[in-house]
Amino acid sequence: MIESFKDLDLTKEDEAEDIEKKVKEKLGLSFRVMCERLSDYINDNVDLIMEDMINIAPYEDYDLLIEDADGMVEFLKTEVVKEENWKLEGVKSMNEQALQFQFASTAVDDGETFKGFVVVSFAGKIQHAFCQGEC
Repeated sequence: MIESFKDLDLTKEDEAEDIEKKVKEKLGLSFRVMCERLSDYINDNVDLIMEDMINIAPYEDYDLLIEDADGMVEFLKTEVVKEENWKLEGVKSMNEQALQFQFASTAVDDGETFKGFVVVSFAGKIQHAFCQGEC
């Protein structure tokens, strides 16, 4: 448990592995667990996610562009959900009691169009996880 964002002792030089180590040490929470929650959100809310998406270029391969809803749903549920396809982009303080971890999906387009967000309390409990894609 921490009392403030500063208690994580993050520096600008910290890589994702360094951040995860500090988060695990201070909050008892791994990125693997966060990614599992993002995957759960995708599987439970794929119709909502699809409202904002018009196509997907799997792993930035625009020759394989997926434009049909069934194909995009299949790709979201089979590829995007994989832990190895999430890259930490940053962590910030949301308020005086929670942190927001932002992940990018490297499986969708160039990694900039599909994001995952995990809100974690200072006690290390995941409060909310959600994903969103851009058109």
